[in-house]
Amino acid sequence: MYYVVERAVNLRAKPTTKNSDVLKVLYPNQKVRLVERKKKWIGVEYYNHILDIHENGWCFKKYLKKCSKAPIIQFTRRLGRAVGENTANMHLLLCLLLWFLSAAW
Repeated sequence: MYYVVERAVNLRAKPTTKNSDVLKVLYPNQKVRLVERKKKWIGVEYYNHILDIHENGWCFKKYLKKCSKAPIIQFTRRLGRAVGENTANMHLLLCLLLWFLSAAW
């Protein structure tokens, strides 16, 4: 998975700016899935929530960044090391964390 960084990016029909239609504009933090690579271009697929379909196109590589592991997974691993092998405490802390995250949304 990749995401769009810093500014809006054109999603193009071909991996070039010459004779390649702009299909859509992708916005910062929008997630896309890598489909293919061609030099400085990345072929991507993204989910269009409005039309409820997956769409494909090409983005210039420098405007995309690879997603790191989900922060919640990293936090859970650190929490597990801090709590140790006591699964009851770990379960309680995870439940509290999930409750907090759901309340924040």
